[in-house]
Amino acid sequence: MKEQLIGELLELRQRVVELEGLDPQRKQVEEALRLSDAFNFALFEYNPIETVVVDLEGRIVGFNLAKRKSNSRLSTIGQVMYRDYANKHTIDMYSELMECMKSGEVRRFPEQKYKDKTLSITLSPFFQGAIITSEDITDRKRMEEELIKASKLESIGILAGGIAHDFNNLLTSILGNISFAKMYVKPEDKIFILLDNAEKASLRASELTKQLITFSKGGTPVKKITPIGELLKDTTHLTLSGSNVSCQFNMANDLWPAEIDEGQMRQVIHHIVLNAREAMPEGGVIDLLAQNMILKTKDGLPLKEGEYIKLSIKDHGAGVPEENLSKIFDPYFTTKEKGSQKGMGLGLTICYSVIKNHHGLITVESQVGVGTTFHIFLPSSKKEAQAVEEISKKPPRGRGKVLVMDDEEGVRQVAVNILRHMGYEVEFAIEGMEVIKRYKEAKEVKQPFHAVILDLTVLGGMGGKETIKRLKEIDPNVKAIVSSGYLNDPIIFEFEQYGFKAALAKPYDVLKLSETITQVISEPR
Repeated sequence: MKEQLIGELLELRQRVVELEGLDPQRKQVEEALRLSDAFNFALFEYNPIETVVVDLEGRIVGFNLAKRKSNSRLSTIGQVMYRDYANKHTIDMYSELMECMKSGEVRRFPEQKYKDKTLSITLSPFFQGAIITSEDITDRKRMEEELIKASKLESIGILAGGIAHDFNNLLTSILGNISFAKMYVKPEDKIFILLDNAEKASLRASELTKQLITFSKGGTPVKKITPIGELLKDTTHLTLSGSNVSCQFNMANDLWPAEIDEGQMRQVIHHIVLNAREAMPEGGVIDLLAQNMILKTKDGLPLKEGEYIKLSIKDHGAGVPEENLSKIFDPYFTTKEKGSQKGMGLGLTICYSVIKNHHGLITVESQVGVGTTFHIFLPSSKKEAQAVEEISKKPPRGRGKVLVMDDEEGVRQVAVNILRHMGYEVEFAIEGMEVIKRYKEAKEVKQPFHAVILDLTVLGGMGGKETIKRLKEIDPNVKAIVSSGYLNDPIIFEFEQYGFKAALAKPYDVLKLSETITQVISEPR
């Protein structure tokens, strides 16, 4: 109606100009006025931000196209803004509007909650009333929150990565010596059982370092194609074992496979299911839904368009208060009691970081007294799962000359002892310059090393990355293995691009070390 009236007004003005035979200069003025009216109308009508004009009593006298599209049933000419409707704001917006027009000052509410949306509202007074703009920033806020979470993880990642590196060096010495000691006793001996228990404890301790690595900047999962359905069932059953909580599964029969780090993903499912279990101390049922879905930009999620697997894990517990939902993935934030029987607020942070490193998304919704639901979106994969190879449990013996470089004495010693026991001739070095010197000398006297093991990071000396470059200049066919406690370093996953033949992640035991060195030495030059 308004557009029709304005259109008729413009035509009438143009007709008057023509009939009166105004001089050319005045015609230009009239034309400018006509264009100005049309421009101002278009500016108001087609502004993508919802705009409402009210009079001095707050009655609506007009609104633009964006407002009509979003809220046409509620926006009616003559209604009093914020009094006759839209009263679900967290503050009294009607009083704010009246005060705005009384004072003549612009009022801004950058993050005003309204139902399930976040709005940026501005009240701009003028002599006949006020102009109200309301921009939906829900998606933008969601993106900002994702960036803030990522920033928080990055800030503690540097510290966590350093701790994990040092811890892995210690565990390499402990685990290596334990597995080495087991070779000197019979399985039926009591000491073998004790050593076996200590070895299992060391392996569990190594899982803690993986959690720390999850925090580290640029952490890269070791992915493989996995049918995720069985992983969900196995991990959930194990987590709920012995409890009074059960799980109801609702999974698509044709659930797409995903390219994931199986260990990390088990960790995510375990944490969320454990939280759901603890939210229902009197018992109950967890609902686990797994489905295929195709995401579009219009879905409003901070993910690329494409095919995803959506996992939803829902409990029927006490729920999480709204003021805590935005902090639920923060490091060390927890509503539980601190201590060994509860948590330290790292579980959900780990989940967030793992899913982020898988290029996915984890979200949460909760209602006090009703329950909590976590949604996980993982990119699907078209690749086929690889067959699992059988691994020999007996360390292979070998022959050859090996040079081991590591600045940690405990790591050097355990590697040297294991390799000598397996039949290799072994020398060691502390840093890269010493390696280069020994490698040159051995080559000159026709007694070359068949393989070298290089620690990636050496305190105060040349590390593995620079050392392999120098060795390549001496011998383009050098067979080198990179070793590191920094499990998230890209060199560990892309070792061939840096000139290495294999990677040896710390901590390692007798079997892993002997298999890796045998494989590298047996490769043809």
